[in-house]
Amino acid sequence: MLGLRSQKGAKQPEPDVVTVKANRDHWRRLHSQWRFADSLLCCIGPPGHILWNIRVPFFAVMCTTILVAVLEYLEIQHSPANTDTLIRSFQLTSFVVALLLTLRLNRAYDRWLRAQAGFSGTGREPAAGQGGAFAELERWGIVLIYGTLGFVLSLPRLHPAAAEVLSEEELQVVEGSPKAVYAVMARLRVLVGGAVLPAEKLLAMNDSIARGMDACCSCMGVLEQATPQVLSLLSTGFVFTWLLFLPFGLWEATARTVMWLTVPAMALMAALLLGCDEASTSSGRSSTREGAASQLEDPFNLLPLEDMARRSVGDMRRRGGSGRAPSKLEALELAALAAKGLNGNLAGKQGEAQQQQQQGGSESSKAGSRAGDDTCIPVT
Repeated sequence: MLGLRSQKGAKQPEPDVVTVKANRDHWRRLHSQWRFADSLLCCIGPPGHILWNIRVPFFAVMCTTILVAVLEYLEIQHSPANTDTLIRSFQLTSFVVALLLTLRLNRAYDRWLRAQAGFSGTGREPAAGQGGAFAELERWGIVLIYGTLGFVLSLPRLHPAAAEVLSEEELQVVEGSPKAVYAVMARLRVLVGGAVLPAEKLLAMNDSIARGMDACCSCMGVLEQATPQVLSLLSTGFVFTWLLFLPFGLWEATARTVMWLTVPAMALMAALLLGCDEASTSSGRSSTREGAASQLEDPFNLLPLEDMARRSVGDMRRRGGSGRAPSKLEALELAALAAKGLNGNLAGKQGEAQQQQQQGGSESSKAGSRAGDDTCIPVT
């Protein structure tokens, strides 16, 4: 009934908006009548695996429910006054259950939004519009994107897409750092700080790099700081305890047929309430998208990170010039930069002064040097 799509061994139901970004076909499916079938199957499969993750408390609640049903079936009477008291108690506390679950889900969804905005902003324009002369910024921008991806997914090694743009020495330095992302950030700051550009262009570039770093730090903050544990435990404990005692207030001296119909009703109620709590919690992170689900509180396994990173790198290369053949001017610049070494395109003020001294310090030489500086880095 439902097609399956596979990405790196992890099967996702249609529409798969966990491993890839949504497109027009996905939205048609999300708005179609198939969404009702998808919503039912979501409870027993990806991306939520809700019933599997709530199996222990759900089993405990259903054991209590069946026990109460058996007692009623054996006509073991209890005081109607006690039943009325239980019903009134559950009516008064149901508002607290709804309040706790609403607060929990809202805070968890806020974390998901923050993670999505943070990761998408990590690769935003680190080398936008600077042409081929800023290939170094583009290269380290790619490493920043995939370094952040590896950090939030706890990958043991630097992502292959980032490793392939680094030399052996650079790869050893990055992977040898306690947090590779910090090493990449430091490198980007050095590159921007040494660039010789007009003031307004330099400020715009520095601001763009700073925004990308802030977004990366936002991702790290979401990963390293969980929702306050007291709120998580209070919400989960209240809902679980409430469901355990609820069966004692549901049964009265009724016909046996109606009594047994209450068992599946209780199962549905337990699945819904425990499912809401599960959707807002983290059941343990995994390096793959299979097995136990990572829910909204730990949102990175519910985001299409690989697809987002791939698109960010593609946009960066197109804006920076790597997606097209270099012009003749850029080819000459790149050849000159290669002759000067790895960081020749980031000559800095000290290099500019040395160049002026080598040309004799004359006004004409200085003017020629300044003209050369103006054309060293094309502004596109």
